Amino acid sequence: MTGPLLTCTNLEVGYGGQAILPRITLSISPGELWAVVGVNGSGKTTWMRTVLGLDAPVSGTTQISPETRPAYVPQMNALDPIFPIRVKDLVRMGRQRSGHYLGRGSAEDEQACREALRRVRAENLWDRAFRDLSGGQKQRTLLARALASGAQLFFLDEPTSGLDRQTESDVFELIGALRSQPGAAVVLITHHLQVLRGLADRALLLDREQMHVETGPAADVMKSDSFLQVFGDLSQMHVHAPVQSPSGAT
Repeated sequence: MTGPLLTCTNLEVGYGGQAILPRITLSISPGELWAVVGVNGSGKTTWMRTVLGLDAPVSGTTQISPETRPAYVPQMNALDPIFPIRVKDLVRMGRQRSGHYLGRGSAEDEQACREALRRVRAENLWDRAFRDLSGGQKQRTLLARALASGAQLFFLDEPTSGLDRQTESDVFELIGALRSQPGAAVVLITHHLQVLRGLADRALLLDREQMHVETGPAADVMKSDSFLQVFGDLSQMHVHAPVQSPSGAT
């Protein structure tokens, strides 16, 4: 695929017909990893849910190319921790196009699910109860569900929230691998600004208080007046080493 996977044109997001951010126009192409940044309450999750069609826009349009299948990895705290589901059944959800979520599925489905778990180095979790997993294991399972879906466009909402530094680094490495798949792109909501210095090549800054957005190459967004006003100069701050983009990624 040579064209964009997703295009937003004059998209306004908000509640009850009231926009909380100015209009956003951008396109996401294969090989890109977009970091969506902003302070708490800046509208990051609202923007992502609107792009995915889970919330209605105030105005404007979002178009996902007909050949593109999106996958959404929500925040872990959005999942009911008591829900009694095994890892294999959760990953199988990624194979569902419609209808029931659970069930054995086909041999092809099982192979895809096992391969997805192998790719995130979690194949040993196949028969485990999801609620009994550690935070890092749960995040690997959710990433495997996205992989099993055969998606090309991955939306991740705070995938490292609540994880220790080593597990966080492991998850960022897996996210970089998602982007390196042929024809794939990743959109990542994160509070970890270090991803702008190594993992992400594009950025979307949302500033609800000032009703301003900034889009473009991550290096340019970090130098913008809007970013400096909200976060300061990252070059003057100590942040732990970012995960570098995998070789061959564009």
